[in-house]
Amino acid sequence: MRIAYLSTFYPFRGGIAQFNADLYEALVEAGHEVKAFTFTVQYPSFLFPGKTQYVTEADKAKVIDSEAILNTANPLTYRAAARKIEEWKPDMLVMKYWMSYLAPSLGTVARRLRKKGVKVITILDNVIPHEQKFFDKPFSRWFLKQNDGCIAMSDSVLADMRSLTPDKKHLLVNHPLYDHFGERIKREEAAARLGIDPALRTLLFFGLIRDYKGLDLLIDAMSLLDESYQLVIAGESYGPFEKYDAQIEASPARERIKVFNRYIGDEEVPAFFSAADLCVLPYKSATQSGITAISTHFEVPVVATPVGGLPQSVGEAGIGVITEDVSAEAIVKAVKAFDAAQEASCKAAIAAFKDENTWDKFAEKLVGFTGKRVIPNDILLGEISRILAEGQEVILMTKGSSMLPFLRSEKDSVALRKRDEVAVGDIVLAHLGGGRYVLHRIISIDGDNVTLMGDGNVKGTESCTKDDIAGTVVRIIKASGKEFTPGKGRFWRLLKPFRRYILAIYRRILKYF
Repeated sequence: MRIAYLSTFYPFRGGIAQFNADLYEALVEAGHEVKAFTFTVQYPSFLFPGKTQYVTEADKAKVIDSEAILNTANPLTYRAAARKIEEWKPDMLVMKYWMSYLAPSLGTVARRLRKKGVKVITILDNVIPHEQKFFDKPFSRWFLKQNDGCIAMSDSVLADMRSLTPDKKHLLVNHPLYDHFGERIKREEAAARLGIDPALRTLLFFGLIRDYKGLDLLIDAMSLLDESYQLVIAGESYGPFEKYDAQIEASPARERIKVFNRYIGDEEVPAFFSAADLCVLPYKSATQSGITAISTHFEVPVVATPVGGLPQSVGEAGIGVITEDVSAEAIVKAVKAFDAAQEASCKAAIAAFKDENTWDKFAEKLVGFTGKRVIPNDILLGEISRILAEGQEVILMTKGSSMLPFLRSEKDSVALRKRDEVAVGDIVLAHLGGGRYVLHRIISIDGDNVTLMGDGNVKGTESCTKDDIAGTVVRIIKASGKEFTPGKGRFWRLLKPFRRYILAIYRRILKYF
């Protein structure tokens, strides 16, 4: 299936970009052809209270190759963005929605593509914001109506969606677990990195700091806990932090509160969660929290307040405990009551939860939600590999732009045969593992190791062994019916420094043919 994915991608940073990168990779791994589209301007700086929307040199975010097409602040780009996606001819458009400001831009794109027969599915983070404005509900209602269906990851978000569009087709799926942060490190090493005492029970407040997240309640709770507890606050404040500084300074526990008021890069995340005994979500309001997905990945139990979708995602899932109410006293009671038996129960639930809520399963449910039946690449191309191994010839229609300008997607075909030997310059069908196949050109051979690169790619290579090569292209069959033997691409390889510009011109020419 051809899936266009319009949302926040590299060079934007943050939890939404992380989510999109992981889901993009899962969809590709499942054999779908996916193209990422992102924003030229996500939102104006005055709407962004943090220091920067973009990845910095210190960040190690996943780099997803995306095309920036949409300025949310400029309505003149809305239809142009829709046309750009339409030209790619997707079967489905996937988007993410988390604030009503995005409704006009994303809604316009969705509306135009639906008219062209493209299925539009949006993953909802928030429908009605925590801090409501008069236009939030009408904007979100209009946006939701432009979708064929929506995916919610909590009961709270689903309820908000149904309050605005009761008949909208929907799917409720748990937030998949982040797995790109790596594994836990030793507690002592983590504590040393953070400059805290590894002998104390560590409570962690992690993520963006906003008023509705109730950090003030957790700071108050620390004054009611004995000296065996310490608190680590890690995240960038979206608003003045001085009030929290004053609260900490006035607390009798101030020496046991460590603050990291900044954006936390991916490479730093393992230290914070490896040092923590409990991840605390003292929220005053919420729909869902991506922090639970990180905490569960690192097998850290959660203490959360009974707001929004947290009772479902934390309490019912068994990965933590829910406080009696939204107060410092209730947080203290839950933290003190969290004993070895509760910890063992949560750890068992976390293990089961990790098995069920993977990115590949989320991707499978997303695609299945469209109602289309798709033969996965690992099945289709696996069968083709079997036929080639028997010595037969297979003619295969090409898909994707990675072999431009020599092979045009869904227009040109190739005839494949199994050869005993391969050489640099051959175009081959290779299995890269995990059900992923590519039809790319060999650019180098070192013993049994083969390096591949698409003619239409300006960077990025793939590696495999000679045994992973299912077949070699022996003929190219153009849409006109003309057939010819493929060359070795030597001249094209010499043009690699200029390939980006040649391909850009070529793609513009293709629009007129």
